[in-house]
Amino acid sequence: MKFDVRRGTARDAQGVVELFAEGGNPHNWTLEKWGHYYQNYPEGETITFVAESEEGIIGRYGLFPVVIGGHHVYMGAHAYISESVRGLAVISTLMKALDHFCIEQGIPFIVGFANPRFTIVKAKLFKWNTPLY
Repeated sequence: MKFDVRRGTARDAQGVVELFAEGGNPHNWTLEKWGHYYQNYPEGETITFVAESEEGIIGRYGLFPVVIGGHHVYMGAHAYISESVRGLAVISTLMKALDHFCIEQGIPFIVGFANPRFTIVKAKLFKWNTPLY
């Protein structure tokens, strides 16, 4: 499947909400919830990357600004890949874009949620270090 990864914009809101609603919308995503996290987030500008094919948005990854020990960094959240294209192709391309963005912006590290199974993928495929859980 051919797809492109790009920085997300407000124009993507409906497609992202539809993506998150796949499988019954267990986290109750709405345009209002998207707006809170990706337009009006109280801690600063959030970053989003989307993977898009001819069928629409098929994946996305969000970053929220946080300060840890005086370092301005981002916390990864709301990563989701459409069930129709699950595998390493989409998530790895999204993560490479995220990694490139952080390097370009001088972001020293990304905080992520603990997921032991995916940590193995991040370490082996992307050579990311996970210093602690």
